[in-house]
Amino acid sequence: MLRFIYTFLCLGLIALLGMSNVGGRAKSGSEGNTGAPGDKNYTCSNCHGGGSYNVTTQIELKDEEGNAVTKYQAARTYKLTFSFTTVSGSNPKGYGFQLVSLIDAGNKNAGTMANPSADAQITSHNSRSYFEHRKSSASSSFTVDWTAPPGGTGSVTFYGVGNANNTNLDITGDVIRPATPLTIQEETASTGNDISVNRLFVFPNPVGDQLRWNTIPGQESVEYTIVSGNGTLIRLTADEVSEGRLSVSHLIPGLYMMRATAPDGRIIASNTFIKI
Repeated sequence: MLRFIYTFLCLGLIALLGMSNVGGRAKSGSEGNTGAPGDKNYTCSNCHGGGSYNVTTQIELKDEEGNAVTKYQAARTYKLTFSFTTVSGSNPKGYGFQLVSLIDAGNKNAGTMANPSADAQITSHNSRSYFEHRKSSASSSFTVDWTAPPGGTGSVTFYGVGNANNTNLDITGDVIRPATPLTIQEETASTGNDISVNRLFVFPNPVGDQLRWNTIPGQESVEYTIVSGNGTLIRLTADEVSEGRLSVSHLIPGLYMMRATAPDGRIIASNTFIKI
């Protein structure tokens, strides 16, 4: 009888570990296992293993045009990606992961995340935001919008770990691969009272409903306007500028230009977009 109870408890523990793998460690297990400072001092490899998949993992941060960045602008939104690369002939049935972004000075949560891709979620735990899987996914790439922290924050590092698995809802037959941490420096604004010339990104483009754009350093003194093809001028309100988004659903389809203008009247950045 005691042997039966012991066996039952062991099977229950294995099942619980398997379930936590399915749901994401921060969500189902209240743990950060990315290898970042302040997370648990063990990674998922302490439980998961035994697989033979030949995979690597990578963390990337890209701007609105899809260019990899090495410096971030304060309050600007980027596309953050955690992905697996699989060698031919090594075919996992599913993928899971966990990622966190931390300020290097103090290892506190850095920036905000929104709009996770399919099979992924954002979980708040221990004053940190974790980007992780909701369930084992057939997709080997996961993306989320990451909005950089305020100016003066300093460098930020992204930590992550991936799990290539066989979807057997167990901890066996998996391969754990930590990604190389990605450190991004803060892009400092120009000195003095001048507003430097910047590139203005508008997205999505074409746009049907909500238009968004990146932050221009010194934007508290920058005026944003939209000019239609027939010359009609639309001035953005302070609230619209601070939110970094504008409803354009009421605009007539066509070509428009967004402009950022300095207090002295100089157009310091502009870009066109198509309303569909």
